[in-house]
Amino acid sequence: MLEELVVCIWYGMKEKNYKEHFLWDSTSKKLGLISNPTLIICGKNDVQYPVMYSVEMDKGIPNSKLVIFEKSNHYPFLEEAERFPEEYNLF
Repeated sequence: MLEELVVCIWYGMKEKNYKEHFLWDSTSKKLGLISNPTLIICGKNDVQYPVMYSVEMDKGIPNSKLVIFEKSNHYPFLEEAERFPEEYNLF
């Protein structure tokens, strides 16, 4: 079930109209089913996956932590390569 949820979330995020897409609407309501600690990482300037969707995921997943990389777009692990492992290890 959890693997299906993650795949649906990923697919929903790839759609152009994120919030209007059925898969995002149906899976966003199930984010609370994720019980493992979850680190959500995003770039402030990401146009492929805007920050507002990471914020929504953070609100929906219990025991999650949202880290926004201020100088990054879609690839904070490359664009802020020094900070990325620090945040990961802190989590």
